Amino acid sequence: MFLLNTTIDDSSPLISYEPVGEWNSYGTVSEVNTTGYYKNSYTSTWTQNAFATIQFNGSSISIYGGKRKTYGNFTVTLDGVNSTLSSFSPSVQNPPDLLFSTQMRQGWHTVKVSNDGTTGIDIDSIIWASEMAPFTDDNDSSSSPPPSITYDNSMAEFSWAPEDAWYENPDGANGRITSSIGASMNFTFEPSRCRAP
Repeated sequence: MFLLNTTIDDSSPLISYEPVGEWNSYGTVSEVNTTGYYKNSYTSTWTQNAFATIQFNGSSISIYGGKRKTYGNFTVTLDGVNSTLSSFSPSVQNPPDLLFSTQMRQGWHTVKVSNDGTTGIDIDSIIWASEMAPFTDDNDSSSSPPPSITYDNSMAEFSWAPEDAWYENPDGANGRITSSIGASMNFTFEPSRCRAP
């Protein structure tokens, strides 16, 4: 077995922010200082009971976000089990801090981050690790991790719907961005013999 680490930014469509309109995104083009944040962006809320949800297939997860004197308590719910934590700090933590980290049995899991009060919280990035079976060659008794392949968002494997709802990252980094409700991205790939156990 080997671990495959996946990192997503706060703007990833894999994160569902609710209620819609109660979360705000900030990046390098905003007037808010995002220095030190992953990809120079974060998403925050000041609304009580607003929450962010993600489903992932893995064996551990880490959630990163800011800590400030104007921030307060939040709850992380992993597969129905609650943990109450705090993002309060008498001074701004730069770069953002590890807010939550835990390990679990490999498989599909659901994590929800909820704002407990009317103070703020923000999400910077989320990292999870997945246990992967080794890549094997029928003609080779040895095994090793599969080769790494990088895909650019301009490649044919990506399809964007609707096309005009997506635009290039204004920060100049690779990627596309959308703020349209219901917009989606499909990625088509051919699976290898690398598999989750």
